[in-house]
Amino acid sequence: SVVTRFRAEMTAHGEVRRRRAAQAGQWLWSQLEAQALERLRKDRAVVTAAAGMLGRLSEGSISPRRAAHVVLENQWDTGPKAEA
Repeated sequence: SVVTRFRAEMTAHGEVRRRRAAQAGQWLWSQLEAQALERLRKDRAVVTAAAGMLGRLSEGSISPRRAAHVVLENQWDTGPKAEA
């Protein structure tokens, strides 16, 4: 069939292997994102710090992007704490 011939040609030229490798790389990053987010949501210090930003977010005195940066830098960075 046409599908069988197409698959055989794609395999012979290494295209199937390249596509599978690309898919594996995408899956790796998808898993890293999911597992990192799960850990963040379970980390009491991160949850507490994020909750502390809610008032500032509702006031409009900090952007969500900046608030996230401050929360993460203050939890993970070993250097000086980020200023909000």
